[in-house]
Amino acid sequence: MLAKNAFQAAVPNFGRDQLGFHLAGPITKDKLFLATSYERTNTNFFLDVNPTTAAANTAFPSARGSFEAPNTNHTLFSRLTYVQSPRVTYDCMGSTRFLRGEGHFGGRASQDAGISQKYEIYTAQLRRRFISTSGNLVNEASLQLVNWNHNEAPLKPGPQFNYPGVQFGTSAFPLILKETHFRFVNRATYNLEKAGSHIIKAGVELSTVGAQQNQPNNTNGTFTFASDDPNALPVSASIAVGFTDPNGTSDAIADARGYTTGIYINDEWRIKPNFTLSLGLRHDAEFNTMNNRYTVPWANDPTLKAIPALQNFLNTGNRKNQLGNFSPRVSFSWDPFKDNRTFVRGGFGIIYDRVTSFMGFQ
Repeated sequence: MLAKNAFQAAVPNFGRDQLGFHLAGPITKDKLFLATSYERTNTNFFLDVNPTTAAANTAFPSARGSFEAPNTNHTLFSRLTYVQSPRVTYDCMGSTRFLRGEGHFGGRASQDAGISQKYEIYTAQLRRRFISTSGNLVNEASLQLVNWNHNEAPLKPGPQFNYPGVQFGTSAFPLILKETHFRFVNRATYNLEKAGSHIIKAGVELSTVGAQQNQPNNTNGTFTFASDDPNALPVSASIAVGFTDPNGTSDAIADARGYTTGIYINDEWRIKPNFTLSLGLRHDAEFNTMNNRYTVPWANDPTLKAIPALQNFLNTGNRKNQLGNFSPRVSFSWDPFKDNRTFVRGGFGIIYDRVTSFMGFQ
């Protein structure tokens, strides 16, 4: 399936395997239950480095070839369920995911230009489900935690060298991201048998999101060469220097904390046995997810302030919150022949996603 192609002198040894287990059953009969599963996926691969000029292939023969790009993923999930009564159930759930790998090289980028990849995700949820005596109302309330860590570092720390035919090193990394979410969610479903059948769903969501980013870009410098001669001097060079701390990388660290809210209601109305109409409205609001009050240190620089075209691009602590996210939606389902075999469906909606964490740092 991965035979050696015409560009490869040799293919490195690599392996692929997948294993896992699942264990589930009662701890206390009819009351307490446990389910746990684990999976390990090892999908080691390889990437081809091919300098784009003959001179680079001659000057840097060790750069060309197929290099292993390991990738291993571990996933663990556990769930504990407590049945308090036929109408009240509690769930406690947690999951962990670890991914380790190497990549971001290939083509004219040598293996030295690659990065290591370390990703970790943790989730926890405590959920209570309640069913009314009549069975018409189901309410589900939950507390949720999500924490993820994203760490990408150069395989070979140091400066980046750009030759016409090949690149060594990388100046765009490391990149370290951390984010933690706390959420409260309450959802209710009510079955109303009046003027046709109505299934009414409503809910509210409250979240706090804390994020940190550390990206000391080009801290070791980038050097560009006019030829593929390893003994040549560079024709240009650049390096990033901190604005408030020129002797370190503390300026590359950014912190932000935002808050999001959501509220919605939806009515699934079965007007006739063969025709259902759904109408809904949702509103989402975001507070400080754009790091609204942050002001760049150079916002009051007289030289920059004298250039009108730059004024809209300087963070001066006046970003606005996202408050107008109204999301109407309507859909229908029609069974024209009343035989449950042919359906005509249609719908329209507006959906908003939250501002991603890195937007607040740019």
